Amino acid sequence: MIHQVMHSGNIKSHNSALVTKDDVQRILNHVNERHFTGLTLYSDGSFLTLYEGDRDLIEESRLQYDNTDRYSKISTLFSRPVEKALFSDFKIGLGRYDTIENIESLKSCFRLCPESLELVIPDALPNEFKVLTRTFARVNNLMAG
Repeated sequence: MIHQVMHSGNIKSHNSALVTKDDVQRILNHVNERHFTGLTLYSDGSFLTLYEGDRDLIEESRLQYDNTDRYSKISTLFSRPVEKALFSDFKIGLGRYDTIENIESLKSCFRLCPESLELVIPDALPNEFKVLTRTFARVNNLMAG
């Protein structure tokens, strides 16, 4: 059985909040190795992630990230079993000031704006996740182009 698990957290204040291509590639390698699908939204050191995959592997990943010097405690917002994944792959959306590199050259990475956010959220995604993603974007001023 596949699980959808939503996490939220932030980068510790003594670390740079800027995301590099290497950071993105490391995350993409991690999710690909574990066969996760889903989405991460990132803005100014805060993130919201929905993983789809094996629940034990998702929890193991959260613990790995939790036990680094880079991230503050990562919270699980919800977890539920689903019959099938709603995402076909894993994408990472970054706010316009979150990197100085050309992240658009990475296939699974995009700039967050109202249009791109709507494109990556599957219609069948539960309403709770849609509300949380839009709230994250609004709170982080990502909805203004």
